[in-house]
Amino acid sequence: MPVKRKIEDLKPTKIEDYLAEIGEDNKPDVLAPRLFEAINNYIYDRDFIRNTKFHGSGGLDDLENYFVPNFNQLLKATYDKISIMVKDLEANYKLGNDKNSVFLKEFMYDPIEALKKQSDLLGPILDRLARYQATGELKNEEDYAKLSSFNQTFKNEITNAKEDYDDFIRNDKHEWREKQRLRSGWFINYFNQGKGDFTEILKSNKGGFFENLFGTTSKEYKELARRLTTVQEEGPEKGDLSGLREAAIAYMKHKFKDSFSIDGDSYIFSGDAFDKLDSTSKARVRLCQQILESVKQAEHDSENGYNPAAYVPANENDVDIAAIEDAIFVGMQASKVKTNPENNILNNDIVKTNNKISFQNEIKNDVEDKMISNNIVNEIDNNNIIKNEIEDIKNN
Repeated sequence: MPVKRKIEDLKPTKIEDYLAEIGEDNKPDVLAPRLFEAINNYIYDRDFIRNTKFHGSGGLDDLENYFVPNFNQLLKATYDKISIMVKDLEANYKLGNDKNSVFLKEFMYDPIEALKKQSDLLGPILDRLARYQATGELKNEEDYAKLSSFNQTFKNEITNAKEDYDDFIRNDKHEWREKQRLRSGWFINYFNQGKGDFTEILKSNKGGFFENLFGTTSKEYKELARRLTTVQEEGPEKGDLSGLREAAIAYMKHKFKDSFSIDGDSYIFSGDAFDKLDSTSKARVRLCQQILESVKQAEHDSENGYNPAAYVPANENDVDIAAIEDAIFVGMQASKVKTNPENNILNNDIVKTNNKISFQNEIKNDVEDKMISNNIVNEIDNNNIIKNEIEDIKNN
């Protein structure tokens, strides 16, 4: 959260001051929180100045612009700095699917929307902690009600700034979106052999068969399928081939466990392990292989600036159409799931405190449930305790 200021410490700040708070460490788990904190500090400083009574201002007509830089200029300078740092990360697939990498990619696509999303995720956590603090169930020096109030101020400021910022950068070339457009175009070419939008497959209404499978499939496959449907849609995940690649690898690790290894851009799994899979899993593994190969080729062609419109398909798609139908349907269903508050990039005392409160409540509820269950079991027969050893069917 923002650095607490005192009026006696008040002095003019420059864009460089906030950029310095971001630092030069481009590891996602360091860069993302520092970036978010720097913008928070700016909004806090500006809000502090607006609500501070000054004496002996020397006839300054615009105290706000004297003490803090223009927001549009600050955000543009921040964006330019992050762009350079992200380029270094992308070279080695280091921008994956962890929450910090996702935030950085969302920031590159639309900084205002990325910041607003983080505020939206943080709000419920702060409100929850404030309620527990007010009832005395949470003892902490932090004033969560005040932090929640500022978070709402931050959200309002960011939301109101969007139109002005978009107009400020209207004539700027958006290199990130252009790069993602090329990546998306080339991936679609290789994955669907130049036939265009592969989600059109489900327009024949063949998705009904897969509806029953959604609830029994793994979270790894749901994430892969979701990303397969968003890789060609306008938004932060369009052309996010590193994220799609990581999701495919995660699913294969899930299926093969100790029989899977990665060596650079290559991967290895044992044939015996593949033979033991059921038909659905085999089809999904083949789908992963097609995705990974398409990602590799698309990365090469987009990095070289080739035009996706010039693509000439060399052969038909090797993946079973049913497997693609399955993936698209699962992906569309997974996209409907609400964003998890844990995706907030702040990994600090606020999130830890929230998790502690959640854990304590789960333990409390679990104890109460066990007391009720034990009473019922005792009334029936102490020797007739049914052991639940049902194998989790969510293994695909």
